[in-house]
Amino acid sequence: MEKIETIGEEPPSETGNYSQYKLSLSPLILAAISANTWSFSDYGLLCIFIAFLIIGSALMSGSEVAYFSLDRQQTDDLDKERSPSAFRIVRLLNNPQKLLACILIVNNLFNIAIILSLHLLTHNLLAGFSPVMHFVIEVGVITFILVLFGEIIPKVYARQFNIKMARFMALPLSFFQSLFSPLISILVGSSTQIENLFNKKLSKLSSNDIDQALEMLDHTHENEREILKRVVDFPNIETSEIMTNRTKVVYAKSAASFEELYTQVINGEHSRIPICEEDLDDVVGFIYVKDLLQYNLENQPQGEWQKLIRKPFFVYENTKLDKLLDLFKTHRKHIAVVADEYGGASGIVTLEDVLEEVVGEIADENEEIDPVNAKKIGHNTWTVEGLISLLDLSKILDINHTEFDEFRGDSDTLAGMLLEQKQSFLQKNDLLRIGNYTYKVISTNGNVVEKVRIKVSKPSKTDDTETPIQNMNGKEDVKGESPNRRAS
Repeated sequence: MEKIETIGEEPPSETGNYSQYKLSLSPLILAAISANTWSFSDYGLLCIFIAFLIIGSALMSGSEVAYFSLDRQQTDDLDKERSPSAFRIVRLLNNPQKLLACILIVNNLFNIAIILSLHLLTHNLLAGFSPVMHFVIEVGVITFILVLFGEIIPKVYARQFNIKMARFMALPLSFFQSLFSPLISILVGSSTQIENLFNKKLSKLSSNDIDQALEMLDHTHENEREILKRVVDFPNIETSEIMTNRTKVVYAKSAASFEELYTQVINGEHSRIPICEEDLDDVVGFIYVKDLLQYNLENQPQGEWQKLIRKPFFVYENTKLDKLLDLFKTHRKHIAVVADEYGGASGIVTLEDVLEEVVGEIADENEEIDPVNAKKIGHNTWTVEGLISLLDLSKILDINHTEFDEFRGDSDTLAGMLLEQKQSFLQKNDLLRIGNYTYKVISTNGNVVEKVRIKVSKPSKTDDTETPIQNMNGKEDVKGESPNRRAS
C-alpha cells in the first residue's frame, strides 16, 4: 500500500469509486493506518482480544450480582440438589469475603487489560488528532464500553437469571479462587484489619456522647428522641431492674385442684401463671391459660391438669436486657423466672417488660395507666411506692438511672436502697438524705416500706463535707426544707 503524504489527497481505489470509500472510513483514520506498520489483520486480532476481555469483565460483573442475590430458599435448594455445580456454588457462598475478593481481583484485571488494549487501538487510529481530542475520544469510548457492556447489561441479566449465571460461573470462579488464593488471603486479611480499626474507633463513642447528641435534636421530635435515649440505655439495664418482684408475683401450687386453679385463672388478669410446689423458690413450670381453657373444653380428666405445665425458663438477675431479648428469641419464650446468686427466685420477667424499656409502657385493655403509683404533690416533691424500682424512679425524676449506683448496693428498689444506706429497718417518719434527694418514709407495713416522699434539694457548697445520709426524727427540720413546706 502506498504511503499517503497529504491528508486531503484522494486515496487509491481499485474500484475508483472515492465516494463509497469516503463513507466507510475518514481520511484521517486511513492516514493513521497507512502511516504505521500495523496491518488490518493486526487490528482484527486486537479487536477480537478486546471483545474477549469485555466478555470476561461482563461475566465477572454478572457473577457478583448473581451470587449475592441468591436468597435463602435458593441456597437451600442448591444444597439439597447435590450436583457438581450446586456443590461449587454452596462452597463459594460459604466464604463470601473470599468470593467477593476473587470476583473483584479478576474483574479489575480484565478491566485494566481492556483499558490498555483500547488505548493501543485508539492511539494508532487517532494518531492524526490533536492530543486533547485524542484524550476526550479515548476516555469516552473506554467509559462507554466498560459501563454498558461490562456493568449494566451483565448485571441486569444476572439479576433476572441469577441461578443460571451462578451455575455457569461456578467452575471458573473456583479456578480463579485457587489461582489467586495468596492474593485473596492478603486482601481479606487487610480488609479485616481495617474493619477492626474502624470498629475500635466507633467503640470509643461513649453513651454520654450519644446522649449529648440526642439533646441537640429538635424538640418537635420529643417522642423519637425519648425512644433513642432508651435504646442507648437498653444494653446497660439489668434484668433485676425491670422484673416483677417475687412479693408481687401471683402463682398457683401444683397440688391445687383443677377447680381451684380454674377459679384463680378466671378471676385473675394473667395469661401465664407460675406453678410452684410451695413458694416461688420451687417453680416447676408455667401454666398457659389458653392450654387450660382448651383442656376444660375437651372435658379431659381434671385431676391430670399438671401435664399441661410447661418447663420453666430461668435467667439471672444481672443479665443485660440485650442478652435477655436474645434469650427470649432463641428459646421462643415470653416469660422467665429471675434467679438470684443463691439459686432462689427473685421474681418474674416477661418479653413485654423488655419491650417497654424501648417503646414505653404498654397498657393492657384492663390495665390502669399508673404502673408505679407515683404522684407529684409539690415543687420537686413526689410520693411513690417503697417497692418502686430505681429504674422507674429515675424516669419519674428525669435523671439517668446510674445516679443511684453509688448508693444502691445490690438493691433494685427504693426501699432496698434506703435499707442499704441506713443499715437498719425503716420506720414511719424516718428521714434520709442521699445525694441531692431527701426521702421521708410515709407509711410502713411491718418491715415493708409502703410509701416514701421524695424531695429534690439543690446541691450546696457544703454538701461535699456533709455525711451523705442524715437520719433524723420526723419532727426535726431537714436541711433545706422549711417547716412550712414540711407542714404542707
